[in-house]
Formats: sequence, structure tokens, C-alpha cells
Amino acid sequence: MSYIEIIKFKEDKTHELAGKVQNASRHHQVIWNYFAKKYLGLEYFNVHSDGVEQQKLWELFEDERLTMNERIILGSTYDYVLVKKEDISLVIDAFKSFENESNLLEETGILSSLLNDKTCVAIGWQSSITDMWDNYDIFTEKKHWFLLDEINAIQKVINDENDVEYDA
Repeated sequence: MSYIEIIKFKEDKTHELAGKVQNASRHHQVIWNYFAKKYLGLEYFNVHSDGVEQQKLWELFEDERLTMNERIILGSTYDYVLVKKEDISLVIDAFKSFENESNLLEETGILSSLLNDKTCVAIGWQSSITDMWDNYDIFTEKKHWFLLDEINAIQKVINDENDVEYDA
């Protein structure tokens, strides 16, 4: 069975497995199904769709209808996403708010254990069928992005657009 790995990135430019949770589809697929149903009107999200559905789902991340917690939850399923240590508590709160048959509550236990870890600078996810973080250096490589930085940037754009609408 597949599993989700939570990877801890450390100041010394190394990383290690912080923990793993069984059944990766209870992270990704459950989350994607939730968003596909709630915002796209689909019965479920077909991972093997023609790409149009996938694009619509990925674009939801920037949709102003999403709450902060929903953005965190959806963003946690994306490739090369990292969370800075100082933002882990926000992820824990978001995961606890997700009331579906997912493994997010199990993941919060692992994330909580990292809050006081002095060597941790960031965390990332990968499923057991990928190895995107193997031999990856977050200090020199550029494929990754920071979840809360991106969410804050999106929210700023939304707020700026709403300010323009109110001024008109």
C-alpha cells in the first residue's frame, strides 16, 4: 500500500523522514475529490482525466472562494511544496479543520512533533511512489515553493483586486 512521507529539511542542508502515514490516496485523492465536488461540480476527481479537469483543480488554489485553510489543504497535495517551520502550526490547524475521511489528522501528529525540533527548517510531502526530495537541497535548488508565501501573495492580489472594485 502507498503512503505519504513527511520530509524534514534541516539547517545543515540534509533532510530525513519525519514520519509516514499509510494510504497516500487518503491524502491526495480525498482532498482532490472534496474540491472537485465542492467547487467544480464533479462527482469525484479523476486523476487520469484528459488534463482539463486537472487544470481546473490546480487553478482552484488561486480561487478567491477558497478559505485560507482550504488553500493550505489543497496546496499540500502539490509537487515540490514546502512549509517553513514557523508555518507548520497553520498547517496543523488547517488539517484539523478538514472533516473528511482523510489521513490529515494522523499527519498532524507528525507535524506537531516538529514544532519544537531545533534542526527543522521546513517540511515537505511525497508519496511512496515518488522520490522528488531525494538528493534535493532546498538552499540551492529552485523547483520548490513555500506554501504560505504563495498563499499570502495570492491573498494580496485578491485584496488588491477587491479594493479596486470598491473604489470604482
